[in-house]
Amino acid sequence: MQAEKVSLDSSGLEGLLLNGITLNANSSAGDTGGGGDGGGDGDGGGPTTPPVALTMTASTPASLSSQDLLLGRNGISITMSETLDDSVSPVVHLYIVRSGTAYELTGLNETVAVTGNSITVDPHLHVWPGIVRIRVVIEKASLRTVDGRSPASDISLEFTTADTSGLYRAPIPLTRTYTNSGGGTPYYSEPASGMYWMPCVQGRSGADCSSGVVQLFTFEQAQAACGALNAGSGYGGLKGWRVPTITELETLPDYGRVNPAISPTFPATWSLPHWTSSSRGADDAFAWTVDFHAGEVLLKNKAESFPVRCVLDQHGFHTDSVSHGFTWDTDEFGSTYLTDGYSSLPKFDMCPYGYSAGGLSCVGSGSELAAQATIRTACQAREPDFFQTQLASVNDMKYIMRRFNPSGMAPGLATGNSKIYWTDTRLVGNPSLGFAVNIATGEIFLVDVNTFNTGRCIVVAPIILG
Repeated sequence: MQAEKVSLDSSGLEGLLLNGITLNANSSAGDTGGGGDGGGDGDGGGPTTPPVALTMTASTPASLSSQDLLLGRNGISITMSETLDDSVSPVVHLYIVRSGTAYELTGLNETVAVTGNSITVDPHLHVWPGIVRIRVVIEKASLRTVDGRSPASDISLEFTTADTSGLYRAPIPLTRTYTNSGGGTPYYSEPASGMYWMPCVQGRSGADCSSGVVQLFTFEQAQAACGALNAGSGYGGLKGWRVPTITELETLPDYGRVNPAISPTFPATWSLPHWTSSSRGADDAFAWTVDFHAGEVLLKNKAESFPVRCVLDQHGFHTDSVSHGFTWDTDEFGSTYLTDGYSSLPKFDMCPYGYSAGGLSCVGSGSELAAQATIRTACQAREPDFFQTQLASVNDMKYIMRRFNPSGMAPGLATGNSKIYWTDTRLVGNPSLGFAVNIATGEIFLVDVNTFNTGRCIVVAPIILG
């Protein structure tokens, strides 16, 4: 198979923002030149008064603010100091800013409208990633008053898209059922989760995804590639295609498979990391990926190039940070668990391996570190007469992870000294490797099963007495 690396044209960014305004230094993308008549000597008499330049007086959202992705459906409103010539169409550039450098995204089909002294820009924020810094630049020469005056500099706004903490996400079923829409633009719908998945990664097509060339993107290019599917009537007649969040993409690995670790429903999937839209933090150089060789979840530098599989969520918003509503549950034997408000099982032991609950805190009972098999056995013997208990699986641990700065587990789950937690899941075909979770970063990776780490037990079902 061949891979095509998509180039990003970041030229013309020399005149980028200084305190929210681009420098009027040249005619590059940062400051486009043109606009206004300037002053002059008139007809040879004394100097004339130069015309007053058009200026921005307000914007919603305000520059450098945090913009909710849901509210972003209303677009960005900019108020100018005077009435605009609505026969001139403003030229808009959209950028993601990473570590101080702006990367332009094209093909997102943003819409712009001019009414009186107001400009409304709809950059389709619902398909943009959360917790990234976005810059919107309007070329000065494309803004004019009715008498032909333009701003002295390009109009620039910069803000950070917000995470969507607390939003509802339909539960992901244990048994996945996909329905192929068929036709020339197929996609898989999953009614139980409300998700629509592209059967092929970008660049590939056909029933078995064998046509075309897999395209490799940087983080920013991946966002533009999926957003471009919304042009016209949208891919498959649907709009809202975007890069999946980490909580969405990490549901696809099948840990009963390897190379690739994904259902054959998604053919020709490369055993490489795939991009998500989830950054580690605002203006951060790292974002989350899912590696479909084995199903590891890893942070990668946004400048690296990987495939992307686009998704559409019928709820219309991102689901990176979900409030599960954990509640306490102390059984008649004194064991304390946390139970999710959306599901009674599994129940997560409040304390990690090597600790026991003492009220609402955990008391150490010796070493918290052991090989995977030792913790597996200890969890299975937790309450053998009444409950089916086990070491939490890799998917169980995904459910309670939080992957934004600061990363960690769901509130209420106590942690010990160790940040590396064993899961019950081993690599298929190679039982000497097991999956572990770093709760300090949220990464999931393979480790030799004889390595000493900690773990967390769960209750998966009650024992039915006959």
